[in-house]
Amino acid sequence: MGRRELALGALVLLGALLAGCGSGESSAPLDDGTSIIAAQTDLDITVWPDGKGKGEPQRYTLSCPEPSGDHPDPERACEAVYDLNAADFEPVPPGAICTEIYGGPQQARLEGTFAGGDDVVPVALDLSRENGCNIDLWDRFAKVVPQPAG
Repeated sequence: MGRRELALGALVLLGALLAGCGSGESSAPLDDGTSIIAAQTDLDITVWPDGKGKGEPQRYTLSCPEPSGDHPDPERACEAVYDLNAADFEPVPPGAICTEIYGGPQQARLEGTFAGGDDVVPVALDLSRENGCNIDLWDRFAKVVPQPAG
């Protein structure tokens, strides 16, 4: 057995091990029997229509690339996720100068993992509409965060 065959065998074994570890990734077989690992985005979305502490939150799940979960429109939300990158999940930096525009009491929280491009990152992002910077962040996720009912 040559180096190429050993390297290919090791790669296939590594792919099989990673796919079986519950790592949030799934494997897709290729024509030659090897597999590639497709990263999975899994988000738990909590929405407080009237702000935290005011009424019951609405909770949703979303998984991509195969749109699933109890999100009201997982296909549309996953399409929006494909347009994001890891930096989009960063909160508004402390000390950012923001316009004093109030967009409403709505708040949301995204938790889970985001897989985009070569990045798989943990997500723990709070969203609100309390000022211009946060409204901009909220709007970035408008197709991912279901609109509050009522």
